[in-house]
Amino acid sequence: MADITKRITKDNEVSYRVRIRLRGYPLQSATFASKSKAKEWAQATEASMREGRHFKHSESKKHFLGDLVDRYIHDVLPTKPRSQVKQSAQLKWWKDKIGKSYSQSGSENE
Repeated sequence: MADITKRITKDNEVSYRVRIRLRGYPLQSATFASKSKAKEWAQATEASMREGRHFKHSESKKHFLGDLVDRYIHDVLPTKPRSQVKQSAQLKWWKDKIGKSYSQSGSENE
């Protein structure tokens, strides 16, 4: 549910802060110069969250290149028998050089 709060700075400038709290999603907030823009953003963001289109920012921090490489090797390469050996070697090289997996990170905050 969206909560719109009017804020006034020391310079008497008015802004509107929108906070959206919806179960299963992290708190979303933004600040706007007009109340109409704040309402538009709140409605659009709430709708996308309810429809499952809203991207969870914390979820993106759990994925690393190493995880992508492992998933590609497991799911996609078996469908490409002609290039499986060469691509597998290349992917493993990249994973060793710059890839890290979520299990190797040791922390969700990296």
